[in-house]
Amino acid sequence: MDKTPSNTQMPRIAEHRLTYQVGAVEDFGDHAVAMLQRARHVWTSAYAPYSGFHVAAVVLTRDGSMLAGTNQENASYPVGICAERVVLSALSCQEGGGEVAAMLVLAGRKLEPQGEWMSGSGKPVAPCGMCRQALIEQIKRQKCDFPIYLAGMQGECWHLESASDLLPFAFFEF
Repeated sequence: MDKTPSNTQMPRIAEHRLTYQVGAVEDFGDHAVAMLQRARHVWTSAYAPYSGFHVAAVVLTRDGSMLAGTNQENASYPVGICAERVVLSALSCQEGGGEVAAMLVLAGRKLEPQGEWMSGSGKPVAPCGMCRQALIEQIKRQKCDFPIYLAGMQGECWHLESASDLLPFAFFEF
């Protein structure tokens, strides 16, 4: 005997596709190049003695200014903070709060003592889950999405038109 109720609807199929462009930072315009230059300049301020993995994040604000942040580790791992959340927190503390027009994230390992970048594959690295949720909060706060550039140390860059695409099942309300 079939125990399936006759009025049961079949589940629908939902699909989420992530579309992004791959190229050199120069392919995405002068603003992306300027953000990458700023990110490369501030990476030395990353404090990553435990992982050796340095990250710099730069936001271009709606008024054309740039603000940068780097990851800051701590021996008590949960206490550390990622570059993306550092720069978003600094932006929210500025008078008027500021709005993100674009963000660039640059990540790689640092060689000691030369201080040069090294990255195993040279591929860009996407933000962690906590940072993806922080991006969603910024988007909610300013009521508009923004592009994000994920840059690798060897020149490859991924461009997503909407930062919110990084977290398709974002936590919005409870």
